[in-house]
Amino acid sequence: MKDYLRWLFFICLLCCYSMGYGQGLEIFVSPNGDDTGDGSKDRPLKSLEGARNKIRLLKNDNVYNDTVRIHIDPGLYPILSTFSLGPQDSGTEAAPVLYQGSASGTIISGGIKLNGFNETDDGLWAAHIPEVAYWNWTFDQLYVNGRRAVRAKSPNEGFFYMEDLKEEVWVMGTGRAPERAQQIITTDAAASNELKKLDEKVLAQVIMTTYHNWDITKRHIDKFDAEENKLYTSGQGMKPWNPWKPGKRFILENYKAALDQPGEWFLEEDGMLYYMPFPHEKI
Repeated sequence: MKDYLRWLFFICLLCCYSMGYGQGLEIFVSPNGDDTGDGSKDRPLKSLEGARNKIRLLKNDNVYNDTVRIHIDPGLYPILSTFSLGPQDSGTEAAPVLYQGSASGTIISGGIKLNGFNETDDGLWAAHIPEVAYWNWTFDQLYVNGRRAVRAKSPNEGFFYMEDLKEEVWVMGTGRAPERAQQIITTDAAASNELKKLDEKVLAQVIMTTYHNWDITKRHIDKFDAEENKLYTSGQGMKPWNPWKPGKRFILENYKAALDQPGEWFLEEDGMLYYMPFPHEKI
């Protein structure tokens, strides 16, 4: 009987030691889970917030001295707001908190699924997104069946080129690059012919994407002088270590007239979204 009690005392002591000094924690998250679950493998949670909140509750009553691991199963996890972690969510050197996705495809996405597409007479798909006009809710990336679509652009292949360039510094500031300046670009004939087709309202929507060495700069166009083939844009001044100069490449994006290739899309300011499908795609 004494030996039995001695062993029973030893086992209880070992359990207490494990809970206080060697116990880790595993939480499971699945797209098919439920945030009211307990986070076990059989009853996984559904969201990162659910896992974070579950750990907060458990840490109120337990001390963990081994890894706290959140297993995030394959699948899509949409988030509508920033996933925030504060000091209370931190681990320790002995018990780090690890959020671990699956190599086979854990996707955490801030994207919003768009519905309500109809086919237009000219073969485009169109859907109205009222939030664009109501809340100025816009975007510059669209994914179709997991593939990133191309915002309507010109040219479809290759680039336009700068033939000449002049910069007028408005505010120099204290840095090496002017804080505010205007760039006046003499365009090549192809770009000039494209820009001449666009009225002022359309031109205000166009995004000029410039490729210069390792940099990519996106700008709105202030105006275009059709007689002299000069394009005016303004923003931060050119960086002296990587300036725009004759021969640099650029494309024009974000206007409906450029929507002329399958896989391209365009979003109007009133919220009408247009997409040109590939022949194999169905709504």
